[in-house]
Amino acid sequence: MKKLIKSGAAAICALTLSVAFSGCSGEKINIIPDPNPYTFDNSANVIRPDCDEGMNIDGKFDEEKWKNVRWLTAEDKPNATQSAKIEFASFVGEKGIFIGGKVEETGSNIWVNPDRGSWTNSCLEMYIGPVGYGEEGKHKTIEYDVQADGSVNNMRVAPDQSSGFDIHTTKDKMPLTAAQQIGGKVNTPDCTGYTIESFIPWAFLELAGWDVSDPSELKVGIDPVHIFSLKYEGEDVSDKITETRIWSRWSEKVLPGIGWLAPDTYFRFDKGGLMQYDYAVNYSGEGKGTVVAKSGSDKIFGCGTTTFTVKPRNGAIVKSITVNGEDYTAKLRESGGSYEFDVKDPEGKLTIDVEFGFE
Repeated sequence: MKKLIKSGAAAICALTLSVAFSGCSGEKINIIPDPNPYTFDNSANVIRPDCDEGMNIDGKFDEEKWKNVRWLTAEDKPNATQSAKIEFASFVGEKGIFIGGKVEETGSNIWVNPDRGSWTNSCLEMYIGPVGYGEEGKHKTIEYDVQADGSVNNMRVAPDQSSGFDIHTTKDKMPLTAAQQIGGKVNTPDCTGYTIESFIPWAFLELAGWDVSDPSELKVGIDPVHIFSLKYEGEDVSDKITETRIWSRWSEKVLPGIGWLAPDTYFRFDKGGLMQYDYAVNYSGEGKGTVVAKSGSDKIFGCGTTTFTVKPRNGAIVKSITVNGEDYTAKLRESGGSYEFDVKDPEGKLTIDVEFGFE
């Protein structure tokens, strides 16, 4: 009985198909469009890391937080032809660290060729590590390369080290990055720069060996290397690379003591952004003189050692000098008719009191 039913059903199907196909070959069939076409939107279910409330990673920096943190501004000028204005910031958030950068170049175009490495494209090649680990910090430093179009080409822990490794994990633990272009699209003459914005969640940093158990105390060291790309074509192999890019570690001009894979010597950032502070000098005594940061800047970085130069005038001598109340007189060292002293790892504004007098 089952066989008969199956046979009958097969015959009906065959007849239906025959009619349908003959209709296709002979008769014109009117297709009525569906007034309610099917659509599928899965944007709400895109897997991404859980970011701080009020923060949108889009490369625009229009949130209040970006407006309230301290930014680093610098000029990158590796030669007489190429130069760039760089603005850079990072801050420790509630659920991870945020990174923002703005690059405006002159003397070169903004090139991103997807068929070669980021180290030859217009890019910020950032080295990011936790502060306070000393020599061990090199094994926790992350190379994070963000290209001008927002693509991330490299995310390696402890680069150039035998202990180096790449992190591959679920998308909810991976960093999130976006970019905006300035003037026009990348790879066009109109494009003169770009902005990049990134969020790196705690879960990712833990996989890199960071201790994030107390984020309120975390200080992050970042060395933002800037890459000028010289042309769209060109190879990324070592013997041809100088024809394709300029790898500019401009931080060396600002931080003379900066080391390689040494986060303690990098620009430092905390929950308030760049750790950079003012200093004030109060003068007293019968003599005259000056106290200035050897860098010539009216601000000091909260990383490494800041050297100050003390210059007595007209035969005066330094009777005493204190920094935030601590006596530094015995720490002065002679240097070509002047004196110098160092302040290591300042964490706030410095008040220097100096007395110039005569013997």
